[in-house]
Order: sequence, then structure tokens, then C-alpha cells
Amino acid sequence: MSGFAILLLCLSTIAHASWNLFGKKGAEAGLSFYLIAVVASCVFYVPLLAFGRHWFDVLPASFWILVFFAGIAETFYFMGLAGAYRFCSLGLSYPLARALPVLLVPIGSFLIFHQTMSISALLGVVCVVIGMLGLLRFDQGSRHKGYMIAFALLAALGTMAYSMIDYQALQLAGEYLPDIPKLQIALFYAACQGIATIPFLAMILLKRSERQKLITTFRLYRNTAIWAGLVMAITYTLVLFSYMFVTNVSYAVAFRQLSIPIGVLFGVVFLKEPLTPRIAIANLIVLLGLILVVV
Repeated sequence: MSGFAILLLCLSTIAHASWNLFGKKGAEAGLSFYLIAVVASCVFYVPLLAFGRHWFDVLPASFWILVFFAGIAETFYFMGLAGAYRFCSLGLSYPLARALPVLLVPIGSFLIFHQTMSISALLGVVCVVIGMLGLLRFDQGSRHKGYMIAFALLAALGTMAYSMIDYQALQLAGEYLPDIPKLQIALFYAACQGIATIPFLAMILLKRSERQKLITTFRLYRNTAIWAGLVMAITYTLVLFSYMFVTNVSYAVAFRQLSIPIGVLFGVVFLKEPLTPRIAIANLIVLLGLILVVV
């Protein structure tokens, strides 16, 4: 990865852990919280579509198909996060949801895009996974362990899917818009993907109880959800922009796991979650893995 891509990913990890902290605070609201957050992020993005209004006729149908499926993948990701945060702490659910894609994305990239990783990068991935396993504190909230793992896996699968789709869509857009700055393409795609996600998230409103929950969520968590959405938009833009400077999406996904120790730290500082020696050592192993991925 280039130094610029690494810088973008470092900034995105701080932002990602930040909006997930907001998400944990609104865990009781479930998907209603994320629906409000995504709508807020789209309010940030939609004006940017005006700059790319002429691109709608230029981009091929395959690009819009990718956008459609990216919206579905994002929805599964939010479903997984909402469920995981409901049943467990940020320091446990966030690392698990973030670690699994490090395994899944390289496998998917190899099978679909025929992309491979170097030996050092593969060792780094192994270190990240070992570190994440060390972070699993099943002694806390063990009654809901099965639910938490299931939802974290759902979030991980969603992450794997949208990461690979995003990368492919941005490469395709770059081919059809070679003279357009990469940042503009990233912002345009982020806006399209956010809009594509809203209808799928809004399906929860088919249930009357969820409509009532949305009203309650807006009243109780409005500011938190809106802030989460705005930080989410910044995070996603940084990640998408970085994808245009890497040759293998697996490296970017692995390096983004720097957000895991940051998320654990946020849980300790802001949510008063305990920090044990096992957690500290596991995070050091994660950092070692990230270094191996980058070098």
C-alpha cells in the first residue's frame, strides 16, 4: 500500500471506532438507530451528487448492480452490529466483528479476483486473528455468547461483501471516468451506496412496533444517531478514497483493523469497560499483525 493510502486508513480507523461508540450507546434502539444514522450521512452526501449528475449516463449498468448489492451488504452489516451491541460490550463485540473480515476478505479476493497476499502479510493476518481471539472474554455476558457470535459473524460477512463490492465498483468507475479526481468518484459512490442502503434498512418499518421504536429512537437518540451518521460518512469516504490507491483490497481491510484496539480503548475510557492484561496483550498482537501487513 502507498503511504497516502495508509494515512487515509489510519484516519478512518479513528473515525470508525468513534461512530461505533455512538452505535453502542444507542444499542437499545436496534436498527432504528442505524436507519437514522444512514439518512443523516446521506444528507451529507446527496448535495455532492450534483457534481456527478452527468456520470449517471456514463457509468455502465454493472456499476449500478454493484451499488444495489452493496446496499444489501451494508444492511446485513448494520443488522449484525445492532444485534452484537445489544447482547455484549463494545470491547468484545466490536473486535470480533472487525476481525473476521481479515480472514474472509483474502479468501474472497483470491476466489473472485485471484488476488494473493505476501507471506509477511499472511502472517500479519494470522496475528490479527490470534489477537482477536485473545480479546474474546466469554466470561462476561456468557449467557448471550451464542447470539453475540452469530450477530458478529453476520456483521463480518456484510463487511466482507461490501468491501469487495466497493473495491470492484470503484475500479470500474475509475475506468469509465479516467479524467475525474479519485476523491470525487469516492464521494459520488458513497452517496449512491448510502441511498441504496436506506430502502433495505427501512424495511423494518413494515412492522408497526418498529415504526413506534423509530419515533422513540428519534426522540431519545436523535443527536447521537446524527453524529454517528456524519462520522460514518467521513469514515466511509476515507476508506473508499484509500481503495483507489491500493492494488489488493485484502491489505486495506486488514490494516483497517487498527480500529479494534482504538475501539477497545474507547470502551474502557468512555463506557468504563474493564481492561485486563489479556486484552492489553491481545491488542499488542493485533498491532504486530498490522505492521506485518503493511511492510
